Amino acid sequence: MAGGSLGQASAPCEKGLSETAMLAKMYVGYFVFQQVTEQATLVADNARPQDRDEVADAAQKWFGEQMGVMRSDLEKECGSEARARFEQFYEGFSQAEQDGNPAVLEHVSNAFGFEPPPADFVALKKKIVERALGSEISSASDWLGELQTWVDLRRRDPDTPPLEIWMARNEKSPAPIPASMKPKRRSRNPLADAEADLPEFVEDDDEGFSPLDSFDSMREERRQKAMEEAQEGMRQVAEERQAAEEEYAKKKLAAAQAEADAMKRQAEKLAAVEQEALEQRKKSWGNRLKSIVGATLSAGIGAFTGGVGSRAGEEAANAIFNN
Repeated sequence: MAGGSLGQASAPCEKGLSETAMLAKMYVGYFVFQQVTEQATLVADNARPQDRDEVADAAQKWFGEQMGVMRSDLEKECGSEARARFEQFYEGFSQAEQDGNPAVLEHVSNAFGFEPPPADFVALKKKIVERALGSEISSASDWLGELQTWVDLRRRDPDTPPLEIWMARNEKSPAPIPASMKPKRRSRNPLADAEADLPEFVEDDDEGFSPLDSFDSMREERRQKAMEEAQEGMRQVAEERQAAEEEYAKKKLAAAQAEADAMKRQAEKLAAVEQEALEQRKKSWGNRLKSIVGATLSAGIGAFTGGVGSRAGEEAANAIFNN
């Protein structure tokens, strides 16, 4: 099991970890990120009711971004077998922990080069968090600090910029336009409403005798010409209408972008005022996350992984590869 289902410890990857170590890092990291999103849910509970969906959407987006990074790293190391190798590792490692398998414990410890080797799987996972997931914990703490600060600001001042703009305030690119601010297609079109209806085409009355009745080809030509003129008129009207709609949408989008950029500047000013409190929250979340993760690790495999075996591994893989 140690050299098969848990990968080959001798295969180095770009980050200096063996495949086994990388898979173990992903295994532990997956549940760390789950803990972060659970904490974001608690933050959302303290938000104004009308802001909770916005917080939940941000948490879902953040989790998806972390899963995307994990997927990219796994595929870079394992190629087309990335998903299968991760599921296989998940199943083998969780079962080994449940069984207290010393060979697997030693194999994974050696992959990281831990000296002295951890005494058990709980100690092993804590070392992985400490040695391999420090930057992820720090980044998650910063994100939770930003989230909590926005929730508190929003409670004090409902005019605080939307969360999406708050989170992107330090980016050099133009401010993102929240969905609620994006211009919507007009339900009615003034140009279309003002257009006169085309007269109904009426064929010549064929009843009665006329010398022209013998000239069927001439009558058909007149009918065809009238139809072509009508179609050309309709085409011109449609082009004018489309141009007007595009111009309208362009102006609306420009106005929305200007409003979003103004909100971004407002967010920068608010953040400057809240800088000290924001840094304290980030530090506090860093300590809290380490404590929460440590407690979850110590609670045992059931609390940490949520399950053992192929089904649990498949669920974790789905979160990473289907997100």
